[in-house]
Amino acid sequence: MNYNQARAKISQAPGSTGIALALATTGLEALQPLALVLAYQLGSTRLVNGHNPINFCNGLLFGNAFSLAALLLARRCQRQQNKPHREQNTAWNWTLAARSLLPIGFNALLEVALVIAFSRINAIQVTLTVACTAIALMAWDCLDQRKAPKIVPTIGAVLVALSAWIALGPEKDTSAGIGLSSMGANLIPNTTVGNGLLLALILGLSVLYFKCSEPVTREADIFSYAIWQTGVQTVVFLIWATTTFGFAHLYDLRSSLLWQAMLVYGGVISTAYTLVEAAALAKAGGTLVALCEGFLPFASGLLAWLLLREQLTLNLVVSCLIAAAGIGLIEAQKLSSRDQAVISTPPN
Repeated sequence: MNYNQARAKISQAPGSTGIALALATTGLEALQPLALVLAYQLGSTRLVNGHNPINFCNGLLFGNAFSLAALLLARRCQRQQNKPHREQNTAWNWTLAARSLLPIGFNALLEVALVIAFSRINAIQVTLTVACTAIALMAWDCLDQRKAPKIVPTIGAVLVALSAWIALGPEKDTSAGIGLSSMGANLIPNTTVGNGLLLALILGLSVLYFKCSEPVTREADIFSYAIWQTGVQTVVFLIWATTTFGFAHLYDLRSSLLWQAMLVYGGVISTAYTLVEAAALAKAGGTLVALCEGFLPFASGLLAWLLLREQLTLNLVVSCLIAAAGIGLIEAQKLSSRDQAVISTPPN
């Protein structure tokens, strides 16, 4: 590595902006299910045809559909503002759109797999599986670069995974999907082996999504990528929801609550999450975004305390501190390695 390459490597470091975007992604990711929970609670008091008009299936479906509409509207406004330079700034890149289908498809399948898992598997197992994504990504990088894993980053990644276990507490043995009936049995059997395969699928999809989406988001316009993502996911969730519940239960559009909740959840929260996540992947990279998901239990607990008046436990606070320590170790090691590379490489 020459001096200019070393300096360029430092300039590509995520920095404070990348870390802020990764943390914002985690916060919005924690807010999304809480918004659905609030809507579900309201829906239980406004039954339509004897059933709650809000559920996680139509939450994912209509949330993405409303988000897609909001993004298309924003894209149109952007094109109106850039009329003099439309041919340069707002043309669709269909080649890049085709390349985006792979990570977007992985993410859509991951969302479905997570909802199924939380409806029938212990929450600790699911959370720990997701928390291991960063470890798997770091191992992938080591294999790709043919380097042995470094001790300090490995300890940091293990601390992040450990924080997820501490957040939930070993004494808890309940599913995160309380109130949800077991789902997806026609896809993966609800057995010990089937659930083990489901957890392995979640880990694999999560790793592939972060690994494949990072280069695409760095090349794509953020709005374009977000539109492609919400469009594909709307189609995937439409197929999944209709095969799970059918039209009779899912699409009672007479409920004004459904429209109001999805306007807030999809048009605002989901749209913000999609844009911020794409920006975070482009700026910070998939590994750092995955590491910051170690703060997800604390962020969920904090928002539940603020919005639902639930108790903020000591476990959540401790897990946040441990996750911060783990990420701090990893980032400090990266910074030290970059500085050492520049010091040891003389200018041309």
